[in-house]
Amino acid sequence: MRNTLINKIGAFRLRCLAGLAALFIIVNLATRLVLQIGFPEALPMSWRMMGYLGEGLVNDMATLTFALLLPAAFILLPTNKFLGRRVGRLYCLAVIFCFSLVFIFTAFAEYFFWDEFGSRFNFIAVDYIIYTTEMLRNIVESYPLAPLLSAVAALAALATTVLWRTIRRRAGRLQPGAAGSADLRPRPGVRR
Repeated sequence: MRNTLINKIGAFRLRCLAGLAALFIIVNLATRLVLQIGFPEALPMSWRMMGYLGEGLVNDMATLTFALLLPAAFILLPTNKFLGRRVGRLYCLAVIFCFSLVFIFTAFAEYFFWDEFGSRFNFIAVDYIIYTTEMLRNIVESYPLAPLLSAVAALAALATTVLWRTIRRRAGRLQPGAAGSADLRPRPGVRR
């Protein structure tokens, strides 16, 4: 019974990472499509666009390896006993939300970067890191941050909700009553 619990928690961890990987790919694909639709002069609509989207997918798959290093550490390092508790599940939910927020914020930033400089992130983006104070002042003066950050947070919350429901549905119920049971769905009539 203990091995079953460990296997199911391991599957739960992999589903969390797979969900974040899928979100990363979807957000990057959506970013490419939005840039294409929002700035058609940069890349005229044609059959060649499918090739560009394919190249972008290959690049995203390579980038995914690095993008998931930190979330993988946060999801794989906690003990099975910790993840089997409610606080462990809330911890995983918070990790998923934080990285959803990062992925979606990056997409928004990339859109506005393209709008201003006519390219995806490049060496100019390094200036935003080096000259942080000046760049942040420029951003605050140029963009309505409250609505933009609210939209990013709302989209991240929506993405987290969808991912979490999918993870819970597919993870199924672990063995109830096992030490450190990680029942990922509440059982009817049982209060926690």
